[in-house]
This record gives sequence, structure tokens and C-alpha cells, in this order.
Amino acid sequence: MEIWNSSTYSVLSTMPSDSESSSSLSSVGSPVNGEASSPPPAINDNRPSGDNLDTILFQLRQVTRERDELRKRLALASPGTTFDDCRPNSKPSHDYERLKSQCMRAMADLQSLQNQHTKTLKRCEEAVKEADFYHMLHSRVLGEQTQLKEEMETLRRDNAQLVREHNHLKQNCEELQRLHSQDQKELADLRLQQQQVMREKGSSEVLNKLYDTAMDKLEGVKKEYDALSKRHSEKVANHNTDLSRLEQAEEENRRLQKQMDALLKQRDSAMHYQQQYSTSMRR
Repeated sequence: MEIWNSSTYSVLSTMPSDSESSSSLSSVGSPVNGEASSPPPAINDNRPSGDNLDTILFQLRQVTRERDELRKRLALASPGTTFDDCRPNSKPSHDYERLKSQCMRAMADLQSLQNQHTKTLKRCEEAVKEADFYHMLHSRVLGEQTQLKEEMETLRRDNAQLVREHNHLKQNCEELQRLHSQDQKELADLRLQQQQVMREKGSSEVLNKLYDTAMDKLEGVKKEYDALSKRHSEKVANHNTDLSRLEQAEEENRRLQKQMDALLKQRDSAMHYQQQYSTSMRR
């Protein structure tokens, strides 16, 4: 390559420059210093001298073009050269201007793509931060929902136990009411018997004892009935309170479920955006 460059350089150095070529072309057939140019040497050819001049001019232009082409090749083969070194000094090439325009447009497009990439990267980082935040919030909501589910299960078990106790107390109350009715009926029968005995002038002492015994029994049953009624009222109040707490827990569970669904949608949207960014980065 060095041998070729040196030989090419020697050839190019011996060639006339652009100004010399143009001056040579302009000086052909024109007087120099006010004197007429000497006629060209005679050529042993049958063609007219004008044809020879045109041929020489054509050959000179061709040699000039070849020289310019060799200069371009030599400049491109040498390191540290640009297209500016290859252009003729007289007028820039249309190809060079076109390539320069394309290069400027490509640089502008590259800068625009870099700006878009920076914006997309920033948006992706924000989306990742939002996804992490929603993931943490989702985990916390899941924990609260799990705790509420456990509390709701406990309330359901307590409610079921209270319902069983309520049914048992209700049965006891019904049984006591039935016994009370029977006692009332027996007491009425005893009173009738007492009145009948008194009319028949029988012994009232035995009847009084029976009456007192029946009254004591009635008072005991009445006290037991009152105690059971009070206990039943307390159980009913506790049952209503537990039902209210259960309804509140279910309402809170529904609210948390809606919040969790919204967070899941936001997380899916953030993950979809992150996947789109990853796909664009791989491209």
C-alpha cells in the first residue's frame, strides 16, 4: 500500500492542478501577452487542425477527471482525511452535499431517538417505583384482609355458639312457660279444692299447708323463670351485638376486596408498561 501511495503521489504530483488545467484549457487557441500563439507542430494526419484540438481538449478533460478520481481514492485510502479533502477546489460535488444532508438528518433522527429513549427510561423508572409501591400496598392489604378473615371466622364461630345457646335458652323458656302454665292450672285446681273443702267444713290446716307448698313452689319457679329470662335477654343482646360486628366485618371485607381489585389492576397496568419498555429496549 505504501508503494502504491508513493507511486500514485508521484504521478499525481506530475499532473497539473485544477487551476493549471483550467489555464491550460483557456490558453489553448488564445494569444499570450498580446502575441499570437505559435501554431502547433505539424501532425502527419489528414484530419483538420480543429479536430485535433477538440481531441486534445477531450483527452485533457478525461485525464483531469481521472486525476481527480485518483486523488479521491488516495485521500480515502490515507488515514485522517475527510470528504473535504477529496472535493475539487472549484465547486463542491452534488454527491457530497447530498451525503452531508443525509448525515445531518440521520444525526437529528439519532438525537430525537436518544431523547425519546431518555424519556421512556424515566417513565419506566417511575412505573417501576409505582409498581413497587402498589406491590407493598397490595401485600399490606392482603395482610389486613387475612386478619379480617380470621376475625370474621372467629365471629362466625362465636355467633354459631350464641345461636345454639339462644335456641337452648329458648327451649328452656318454653319449657318453663309450659311448667308455669301447669303450675297455674294446678294452683287454680287447689284453690277450687280448698273452696270446696271449706264449703264442706273440712280441715283447713292441711289445705293451707298444701297451698303454702304450692305457693313456695310457684315462687321458686317464678324466680328461676325470671333468671332465665334475664339470661336470655343478655344472650339476645350479645347475639345482636355480634351480628352487628359481623356485618361491619363483612362490609370492611368487601371494601378491602374492592381496594385490592383496584390495586391489582394498577399493578397489572404497571407490569404491562414495564414489559413494553423491556420489549422496546431489546429492539
